[in-house]
Amino acid sequence: MATLGELRGKILRILDDPDGGAYSAELIYDGIDAGYVAILPWVPKPEVDTTTLVGDGSKTAFELPADLFEVQSVIVQATGEVLPRAVFEPGAYHGENVDPTNDWVLFPNGYITLSKPLNNGEVYELWYTAFWQMPDDMNDTNEQLEVPRSVITGLTYYAAAYMLMPSAVGAAELRQFGTRPDTGTPEHNPVRDAVTYLMSAFQREMNRLPEFQGMQT
Repeated sequence: MATLGELRGKILRILDDPDGGAYSAELIYDGIDAGYVAILPWVPKPEVDTTTLVGDGSKTAFELPADLFEVQSVIVQATGEVLPRAVFEPGAYHGENVDPTNDWVLFPNGYITLSKPLNNGEVYELWYTAFWQMPDDMNDTNEQLEVPRSVITGLTYYAAAYMLMPSAVGAAELRQFGTRPDTGTPEHNPVRDAVTYLMSAFQREMNRLPEFQGMQT
Protein backbone atom coordinates (compact mmCIF):
# COMPACT_ATOMS: atom_id res chain seq x y z
CA MET A 1 0.00 0.00 0.00
CA ALA A 2 1.06 3.56 -0.64
CA THR A 3 1.19 6.15 2.12
CA LEU A 4 -0.51 9.52 2.29
CA GLY A 5 2.91 11.18 2.08
CA GLU A 6 3.75 9.33 -1.13
CA LEU A 7 0.46 10.33 -2.76
CA ARG A 8 0.73 13.93 -1.61
CA GLY A 9 4.30 14.13 -2.91
CA LYS A 10 3.33 12.76 -6.33
CA ILE A 11 0.48 15.25 -6.65
CA LEU A 12 2.60 18.26 -5.72
CA ARG A 13 5.52 17.22 -7.93
CA ILE A 14 3.28 16.86 -10.98
CA LEU A 15 2.05 20.40 -10.21
CA ASP A 16 5.70 21.55 -10.06
CA ASP A 17 5.28 22.64 -6.44
CA PRO A 18 7.10 20.00 -4.31
CA ASP A 19 6.77 22.07 -1.13
CA GLY A 20 3.04 22.67 -1.64
CA GLY A 21 3.28 26.39 -1.01
CA ALA A 22 0.70 27.28 -3.65
CA TYR A 23 -2.00 24.90 -2.41
CA SER A 24 -3.85 24.93 0.90
CA ALA A 25 -4.24 21.81 2.99
CA GLU A 26 -8.00 22.05 2.43
CA LEU A 27 -7.61 22.07 -1.36
CA ILE A 28 -5.25 19.08 -1.25
CA TYR A 29 -7.80 17.23 0.87
CA ASP A 30 -10.61 18.14 -1.55
CA GLY A 31 -8.55 16.97 -4.52
CA ILE A 32 -7.77 13.59 -2.99
CA ASP A 33 -11.37 13.16 -1.82
CA ALA A 34 -12.65 13.90 -5.33
CA GLY A 35 -10.16 11.42 -6.74
CA TYR A 36 -11.40 8.72 -4.37
CA VAL A 37 -14.87 9.12 -5.86
CA ALA A 38 -13.65 9.38 -9.47
CA ILE A 39 -11.85 5.99 -9.39
CA LEU A 40 -14.93 4.05 -8.21
CA PRO A 41 -16.30 3.07 -11.67
CA TRP A 42 -12.95 1.34 -12.34
CA VAL A 43 -11.81 0.21 -8.89
CA PRO A 44 -14.56 0.14 -6.26
CA LYS A 45 -14.15 -1.42 -2.84
CA PRO A 46 -15.93 -4.82 -2.61
CA GLU A 47 -17.93 -5.53 0.53
CA VAL A 48 -20.29 -8.25 1.83
CA ASP A 49 -22.75 -7.18 4.53
CA THR A 50 -24.66 -9.69 6.68
CA THR A 51 -26.16 -7.27 9.19
CA THR A 52 -28.42 -5.08 7.04
CA LEU A 53 -30.93 -7.57 5.65
CA VAL A 54 -31.98 -9.46 8.77
CA GLY A 55 -35.65 -10.40 9.07
CA ASP A 56 -38.09 -9.64 11.85
CA GLY A 57 -41.11 -11.28 10.19
CA SER A 58 -42.68 -8.09 8.84
CA LYS A 59 -40.08 -5.57 7.65
CA THR A 60 -39.46 -5.17 3.91
CA ALA A 61 -37.50 -1.88 3.68
CA PHE A 62 -33.94 -1.77 5.02
CA GLU A 63 -31.56 1.18 5.27
CA LEU A 64 -28.44 0.71 3.13
CA PRO A 65 -24.88 0.95 4.51
CA ALA A 66 -23.53 4.51 4.65
CA ASP A 67 -20.50 3.61 2.53
CA LEU A 68 -22.50 1.99 -0.29
CA PHE A 69 -21.62 2.95 -3.86
CA GLU A 70 -23.53 0.31 -5.85
CA VAL A 71 -25.48 -2.84 -4.97
CA GLN A 72 -24.10 -5.88 -6.75
CA SER A 73 -26.25 -8.77 -5.51
CA VAL A 74 -28.61 -9.94 -2.79
CA ILE A 75 -28.08 -13.57 -1.79
CA VAL A 76 -30.14 -15.82 0.50
CA GLN A 77 -27.57 -16.83 3.08
CA ALA A 78 -29.18 -20.18 3.92
CA THR A 79 -29.39 -21.46 0.32
CA GLY A 80 -26.99 -19.33 -1.72
CA GLU A 81 -29.78 -18.27 -4.10
CA VAL A 82 -29.04 -15.02 -5.94
CA LEU A 83 -32.20 -12.93 -5.90
CA PRO A 84 -33.24 -10.91 -8.97
CA ARG A 85 -33.69 -7.17 -9.04
CA ALA A 86 -37.34 -6.25 -9.48
CA VAL A 87 -38.39 -5.38 -13.03
CA PHE A 88 -41.16 -2.83 -13.33
CA GLU A 89 -42.92 -3.42 -16.63
CA PRO A 90 -46.42 -4.36 -17.73
CA GLY A 91 -47.22 -7.95 -16.70
CA ALA A 92 -44.51 -8.12 -14.03
CA TYR A 93 -45.22 -8.48 -10.32
CA HIS A 94 -43.79 -6.91 -7.18
CA GLY A 95 -44.95 -7.95 -3.74
CA GLU A 96 -46.18 -11.21 -2.26
CA ASN A 97 -47.04 -12.68 -5.70
CA VAL A 98 -43.54 -12.67 -7.20
CA ASP A 99 -42.42 -16.03 -8.60
CA PRO A 100 -38.83 -16.03 -7.24
CA THR A 101 -38.12 -16.57 -3.57
CA ASN A 102 -37.94 -12.78 -3.34
CA ASP A 103 -36.74 -9.76 -5.27
CA TRP A 104 -35.49 -6.28 -4.44
CA VAL A 105 -35.50 -2.69 -5.57
CA LEU A 106 -33.52 0.38 -4.51
CA PHE A 107 -36.38 2.49 -3.17
CA PRO A 108 -36.82 4.91 -1.50
CA ASN A 109 -33.50 6.73 -1.64
CA GLY A 110 -31.00 5.16 0.75
CA TYR A 111 -33.08 1.99 1.21
CA ILE A 112 -33.47 -1.43 -0.36
CA THR A 113 -37.01 -2.83 -0.43
CA LEU A 114 -37.94 -6.51 -0.78
CA SER A 115 -41.17 -7.91 -2.19
CA LYS A 116 -41.64 -10.21 0.81
CA PRO A 117 -40.62 -9.81 4.45
CA LEU A 118 -37.88 -12.08 5.73
CA ASN A 119 -38.70 -14.59 8.45
CA ASN A 120 -37.57 -13.65 11.93
CA GLY A 121 -33.76 -14.04 12.06
CA GLU A 122 -33.45 -14.89 8.34
CA VAL A 123 -30.42 -13.30 6.69
CA TYR A 124 -29.83 -12.10 3.16
CA GLU A 125 -26.27 -11.19 2.22
CA LEU A 126 -25.82 -7.78 0.62
CA TRP A 127 -22.93 -7.81 -1.85
CA TYR A 128 -21.99 -4.28 -2.83
CA THR A 129 -19.21 -1.92 -3.78
CA ALA A 130 -18.27 0.81 -1.36
CA PHE A 131 -16.44 4.10 -1.15
CA TRP A 132 -12.80 3.87 -0.10
CA GLN A 133 -12.09 5.38 3.31
CA MET A 134 -10.20 8.65 3.25
CA PRO A 135 -7.15 9.04 5.52
CA ASP A 136 -8.10 9.76 9.13
CA ASP A 137 -5.38 12.37 9.61
CA MET A 138 -4.23 14.37 6.60
CA ASN A 139 -1.16 15.47 8.57
CA ASP A 140 0.02 11.89 9.12
CA THR A 141 2.16 11.33 6.04
CA ASN A 142 2.95 7.78 7.16
CA GLU A 143 -0.69 6.67 7.15
CA GLN A 144 -1.30 3.71 4.85
CA LEU A 145 -3.92 4.41 2.19
CA GLU A 146 -6.78 1.96 1.83
CA VAL A 147 -6.88 2.27 -1.97
CA PRO A 148 -4.74 -0.24 -3.91
CA ARG A 149 -1.40 0.92 -5.25
CA SER A 150 -2.57 0.32 -8.83
CA VAL A 151 -4.80 3.43 -8.70
CA ILE A 152 -2.21 5.84 -7.29
CA THR A 153 -1.13 7.23 -10.67
CA GLY A 154 -4.71 7.83 -11.79
CA LEU A 155 -5.56 9.31 -8.41
CA THR A 156 -2.56 11.63 -8.75
CA TYR A 157 -3.75 12.92 -12.14
CA TYR A 158 -7.31 13.53 -10.94
CA ALA A 159 -6.35 15.25 -7.70
CA ALA A 160 -3.86 17.48 -9.53
CA ALA A 161 -6.51 18.48 -12.08
CA TYR A 162 -8.97 19.25 -9.30
CA MET A 163 -6.42 21.40 -7.47
CA LEU A 164 -5.80 23.46 -10.63
CA MET A 165 -9.47 24.23 -11.16
CA PRO A 166 -9.63 27.33 -8.91
CA SER A 167 -6.75 28.86 -10.89
CA ALA A 168 -8.40 27.91 -14.18
CA VAL A 169 -11.68 29.54 -13.14
CA GLY A 170 -9.85 32.64 -11.88
CA ALA A 171 -7.91 32.97 -15.12
CA ALA A 172 -11.11 32.69 -17.14
CA GLU A 173 -12.73 35.47 -15.11
CA LEU A 174 -9.71 37.76 -15.47
CA ARG A 175 -9.50 37.27 -19.24
CA GLN A 176 -13.17 37.49 -20.13
CA PHE A 177 -12.70 41.12 -21.31
CA GLY A 178 -9.23 40.67 -22.85
CA THR A 179 -9.12 42.26 -26.31
CA ARG A 180 -5.48 43.18 -26.95
CA PRO A 181 -4.12 41.12 -29.91
CA ASP A 182 -0.78 40.54 -28.19
CA THR A 183 -2.41 38.90 -25.15
CA GLY A 184 -4.36 36.24 -27.01
CA THR A 185 -8.11 35.71 -27.08
CA PRO A 186 -10.35 35.83 -24.00
CA GLU A 187 -10.75 32.05 -24.33
CA HIS A 188 -7.00 31.41 -24.04
CA ASN A 189 -6.54 29.71 -20.66
CA PRO A 190 -3.36 27.63 -20.20
CA VAL A 191 -4.42 26.44 -16.74
CA ARG A 192 -7.71 25.16 -18.12
CA ASP A 193 -5.75 23.33 -20.82
CA ALA A 194 -3.62 21.73 -18.09
CA VAL A 195 -6.78 20.57 -16.30
CA THR A 196 -8.09 19.03 -19.52
CA TYR A 197 -4.75 17.32 -20.17
CA LEU A 198 -4.63 15.84 -16.65
CA MET A 199 -8.23 14.64 -16.89
CA SER A 200 -7.41 12.90 -20.18
CA ALA A 201 -4.35 11.32 -18.56
CA PHE A 202 -6.58 10.12 -15.72
CA GLN A 203 -9.00 8.46 -18.15
CA ARG A 204 -6.18 6.74 -20.05
CA GLU A 205 -4.54 5.51 -16.87
CA MET A 206 -7.74 4.08 -15.39
CA ASN A 207 -8.69 2.42 -18.68
CA ARG A 208 -5.39 0.50 -18.56
CA LEU A 209 -6.44 -1.30 -15.39
CA PRO A 210 -8.24 -4.67 -15.45
CA GLU A 211 -11.97 -4.14 -15.90
CA PHE A 212 -14.02 -4.50 -12.74
CA GLN A 213 -16.35 -7.48 -13.11
CA GLY A 214 -19.60 -6.40 -11.52
CA MET A 215 -22.39 -8.91 -10.85
CA GLN A 216 -25.49 -9.06 -13.00
CA THR A 217 -28.61 -7.90 -11.21
